Amino acid sequence: MLEQGQPGSTSAIAITDLIEQHAWDTGNRKKLGKASDRSERHLFIWVESSQQSAAAAVDFMTARGSMPPPPNLPDFVDAVWIARALIPSHVWQYSRSTGWRDLGQFTISA
Repeated sequence: MLEQGQPGSTSAIAITDLIEQHAWDTGNRKKLGKASDRSERHLFIWVESSQQSAAAAVDFMTARGSMPPPPNLPDFVDAVWIARALIPSHVWQYSRSTGWRDLGQFTISA
């Protein structure tokens, strides 16, 4: 939680920071590193309301179409999916081959 007077960021760069944090995480490195026989390795990240900067950044990206800079990914991560943990959820994907893509809203239908 931000303290009074502490600046916050809704900048899309908060998404790049979040992606890099997860991509270089020891557990994710182990899991994806073991999948070396796969043609592509993807990382999926739920952005929850408790992740205030990242949640605001996803909302900012969705409202303004403002793409963050490409993340610095390890060799074993080919694509990253970002989704707000809401229903409906807005989904974004960064891929080494295609860059950023807005995949629109995802919802669960009964």
